[in-house]
Amino acid sequence: MPNLRIETITTIDRLHTIRPGWSRLWERCPDATPFQSPEWLLPWWKHLGRGRLNTLALWEVDRLVGLAPLFTQRYFGLPLRRLALIGTGNTDYLDLLLDPQSAVSSREQLDKALTQATTGWDFCDFQQLGPQSPLLRMDLSPLRDQSFEQEVCPVLTLSNASPEGAVPARLCKNLRYYGRRLEREGGACEVAPPEAVAQSMSALFQLHGARWRKRKLPGVFTSQSVRNFHQDVAHGFAVRGWLRLHTLTLAEEVRAVLYCFTCRGRGYYYAGGFDPALARWSPGTLLTGRAIQTAGSEGAQEFDFLRGDEPYKYTWGAVNRTNYRRLLWRVGSRGAVAPRLVALERRLEHGAKQFARRLQSS
Repeated sequence: MPNLRIETITTIDRLHTIRPGWSRLWERCPDATPFQSPEWLLPWWKHLGRGRLNTLALWEVDRLVGLAPLFTQRYFGLPLRRLALIGTGNTDYLDLLLDPQSAVSSREQLDKALTQATTGWDFCDFQQLGPQSPLLRMDLSPLRDQSFEQEVCPVLTLSNASPEGAVPARLCKNLRYYGRRLEREGGACEVAPPEAVAQSMSALFQLHGARWRKRKLPGVFTSQSVRNFHQDVAHGFAVRGWLRLHTLTLAEEVRAVLYCFTCRGRGYYYAGGFDPALARWSPGTLLTGRAIQTAGSEGAQEFDFLRGDEPYKYTWGAVNRTNYRRLLWRVGSRGAVAPRLVALERRLEHGAKQFARRLQSS
């Protein structure tokens, strides 16, 4: 298309400048998740990003019609430059944004930009791609490529009959029992209002950390930068109307928090934190049930437990969906070692997960 041009964005200031157009593009992309929104990716780069921005923006005159939020960094400190999607590491779904009206032309422009680039990176490492991702289908020859399954995201299909119908029948009796016990003790479950977001997120960090320290594991909110990132995300999602912080309060004290989102007909479970002293009331089960029912009452068709095959997700009836990872490199370049290094990375990661599971069960 003669009016289609590509811009390489290398500064965060420029990325912030295009934020309004980015938001409008996200709205036009029906399959985009909250993880491709500026409310997630800009805080990620601010608090967790390392390396150099190398984002590709596609413009049709002055209208943003495509965005590949890319950056380059050293691969685990090695003299090997990896081109990856912003959010790589702790983001459950990664992808491009392509306006449906110009998706084919935009994809062709991105093909050229990636295959013709001869400097700046040694290999591409595109992670957590859904099965319909254009990054899996793009023809990027003469680059060599390798794609493989990366992780599963268990997803529960919600009932259209009623909010209660979203929860498997075998669990409804337990939820009613736990709820009555909590009410007799003067406790309550609710969704935190916007003015309580910061306080509820702080409670989540404290409760989550205490629970995982008891298991001799760090948990996902250990570092201050990660906590700052999620505080920013929570406030941004609250403004968009996506945030659902489910809290359990007893004696005017928050004793459990479930960090969830609801967006475009899908509920998401990100993380939870619970006071171990309340184990007899199964606060995790109680709040998860409330979160599923809330998503169902708001018209969500699915409840996504996000990455990981933890057993509790399947007790709710969730079924696996698979994310993929695609590597690309130039023939004869030093990036050709990437598949072997990534294979080693995956073996080490698998071993670490198995070790963590043994600690949890011991």
